Amino acid sequence: MVVWFCSLRKKPDVNIKAVINSAMKTISSSLEGMSQQGPPRWIEPKSHVQSGGCECGYYVMHWMWCIVSGRLKDDWNRWFSDGSALDVEAMTIIRKNWATYFLAIRNNRC
Repeated sequence: MVVWFCSLRKKPDVNIKAVINSAMKTISSSLEGMSQQGPPRWIEPKSHVQSGGCECGYYVMHWMWCIVSGRLKDDWNRWFSDGSALDVEAMTIIRKNWATYFLAIRNNRC
């Protein structure tokens, strides 16, 4: 399964899809006992839509945080169904969450 996120709601380019499908086929055929039944299923959840031109990194961090903290493996549309833009407060919270997370990892390794 491939989950496609785009804060501008663009569809994946045909060439990108071809490369990812090929890579997934190669990976699944190299795993013992795994065989793929054709190309992977593509899911495009309706997620937050970027309102400006330079905050896409915050959207990526937001999606990563939701996936990692929610341990998501399926039910994407339940978790990602809000088509609104992230406000400044949400972006600040996500930045602080990641900073806290990375500092905790750094402090545990030192």
